[in-house]
Amino acid sequence: MTLDLRSNQIGENGAQHLARGLDQSTINTLLLGRNRLGDKGLKHLAGFLVSSIVCKCMRLQSMRLGPLETKYFAPAIKTLKAATKVDLSHNEIGSEGLEYIVDSLKFNTTVQMLSLGWNNIGDEGIRHIVDLLSYSKVL
Repeated sequence: MTLDLRSNQIGENGAQHLARGLDQSTINTLLLGRNRLGDKGLKHLAGFLVSSIVCKCMRLQSMRLGPLETKYFAPAIKTLKAATKVDLSHNEIGSEGLEYIVDSLKFNTTVQMLSLGWNNIGDEGIRHIVDLLSYSKVL
């Protein structure tokens, strides 16, 4: 089942309600791009993702995710049980935020596709990607 909630002005409160509602769901694709969940909203969403055994694809593009939001969200990536696709494109992650993601993905064995286009990761970000590739057996 796919839940497409892109471009719906969902904020922190909506993310909290959504995370609670998704807790026992069979959603395997979650599309939340172009919303502004904020760091608290991402914390709620991360809680759902950590426990989900069916969510295989999440698209969080164009959400203005910066290094701080990425820091809160990265631990969820570390323990994803089912997700094979993570789209974080068109955000503001930069090399600092990417470092959090890379550190988490070193311990993840399910994510096979990571989309990071348009995140201004620069040369330092490429160094983080190369570091990840030396650890990952699936990316």
